[in-house]
Amino acid sequence: MKKEFVSKKILKKVLKKRKPDDFKGKNGKVLVIGGSIEYIGSPALAALAALKFCDIVEIFAPEKPALSMNCFSPDLITKKFSGNYFEKKHVKEISEKAENFDVVLIGNGMGNNNKTKEFVNELIPKISVPKIIDADAIKLLSGKAKNAVFLPQKIEFEKKFGEKPSMKPDERIKLTEKKAKEFRTTILLKGRIDVISNGKKTLLNKTGNPRMAVIGTGDVLAGITAGIASKNNLFDSACAGAYINGLLGEKAFKEKGDYFTAMDLIELIPEMLKGE
Repeated sequence: MKKEFVSKKILKKVLKKRKPDDFKGKNGKVLVIGGSIEYIGSPALAALAALKFCDIVEIFAPEKPALSMNCFSPDLITKKFSGNYFEKKHVKEISEKAENFDVVLIGNGMGNNNKTKEFVNELIPKISVPKIIDADAIKLLSGKAKNAVFLPQKIEFEKKFGEKPSMKPDERIKLTEKKAKEFRTTILLKGRIDVISNGKKTLLNKTGNPRMAVIGTGDVLAGITAGIASKNNLFDSACAGAYINGLLGEKAFKEKGDYFTAMDLIELIPEMLKGE
């Protein structure tokens, strides 16, 4: 099986140069839907990562988690929804407002309960703009999703697509391609070597290191992918997201050894991509 890897060329393709007359929002608007009373940091990390690649990022979250995110960083804009978790009653307002964004990232820190499952399954089909589906939303979504990219690790992949990814590279590639084609979507299967496929084209990504198993790096990947997808197609955005996130991990390892965190990756983005 011939294997093709993501290369530095993807950066030239997806990182658009700003023009002197550009206005706020011209270079991408991202909506992050996530968070719960239990998980506050995940959507905040994703939003901060996305903001490095676009003009506007807004988080929709339950009220108390959203207030905590505002304390996390003054860069974060949040809209608060009643309760500790998302529920069906929130679908109408969110689905209408989502159409004002270039891309929607959903799932980070959302939690896993029946009311939230009902919310996810009613909301996602109502959103027509491109979607990045991650974390809890992968596990909660029962059906397919149009115009979307899924970012599962192996457990989430099995939960969503019904088959466990093999550790053997060729088998992982074939399974990812099979499910991408079956579900008519783009899948970025995370691992030591990432597999990105839309069922027609498949690329592999080998950037990164073992320390990236630390909590939060997946949220950063989701945010980077969403920020890039606000101005590019989903397949290229998934490839670039995996490549950039892995490079950040490599740079963080050189500077901090085995002791970096997800926030360190976000802080390294400007330095690593300056001049690209």
